[in-house]
Amino acid sequence: LPPDASESQRMIARYVEENGLSGVPAVLGVPAENVFLNILTLPAGTRQARNAAVREHLEGLRALSGSETVSDFFPLATRGGRRRMLVGVARRDAVNALIDPLSIAGMKIVAAIPVSLAFFNRALAQAPRRCALVVLCPVADAGVEVLVGTNRTLCGVWRLPLNFLDQPEGENALEAIARELADLRPRQTGAGSA
Repeated sequence: LPPDASESQRMIARYVEENGLSGVPAVLGVPAENVFLNILTLPAGTRQARNAAVREHLEGLRALSGSETVSDFFPLATRGGRRRMLVGVARRDAVNALIDPLSIAGMKIVAAIPVSLAFFNRALAQAPRRCALVVLCPVADAGVEVLVGTNRTLCGVWRLPLNFLDQPEGENALEAIARELADLRPRQTGAGSA
């Protein structure tokens, strides 16, 4: 879209009108650069303790953002006896900046989902059984978001900057991804191994 906001709004409105999208319920794909995804391992114990851990985690992320945030979370399959939760957090103003032009043009945004998670879910639906799955999603010009899982669930999320090989945290993330993939690899069974 053009940098001029009014011209951009006219283009969106024209597109919505020409394609009969006014009032049609739509899901907004939030680009990876606007949303932070991570996996939270919940403490053992009561539901209250787990809820408190999620609240504390979200409050910490909100404090880091320095502005009002919107968040969502989704329980993941238990691994190693530990309950896990996928947490997504975005700055409210960044999400509103995506929704507002579409709403003004007549689109009815009913939900928002991170684009990288939508790609992962699509690949998950098409993956063969017992398959390790790696999905890479660009984060603007900053790098790539890596989602790793199986045909059952998402297991890990990492952000790699473009020059990640020059940074220790990039190397640590690569090692974590390699460990996750090794854990997902089906165990070989049968005779003949030495």
